[in-house]
Amino acid sequence: AAPAGPLVGRLQARALIGLSTLRRAADPEAALQLALQAQPGRSAGDAVLEDRLLWAAARVAQAQALQALGRRAEAVAVAAEAVAQLAKDQVAGSPRLRDARALASG
Repeated sequence: AAPAGPLVGRLQARALIGLSTLRRAADPEAALQLALQAQPGRSAGDAVLEDRLLWAAARVAQAQALQALGRRAEAVAVAAEAVAQLAKDQVAGSPRLRDARALASG
């Protein structure tokens, strides 16, 4: 039962990130809240690669929602944090890294 805790948390984070993506066009504020909900308990400094990647994905979703809300400067700053992490954990041609870099460039 102990391993279910992290697994369930990761599944919930993935679901929240996916919902954020789906809601972004119709309701960017709701998308932002969903992306923020996916982040607690995770950070760029996590020991587990999957948790670092989920954190970065949630930051990208947050940046996309901020951009949809017209909060460009905030979106760029959040995306830059995701880029910094993804550059450490992904290969140079990674689609995740490419998308985060596009957001970070404004």
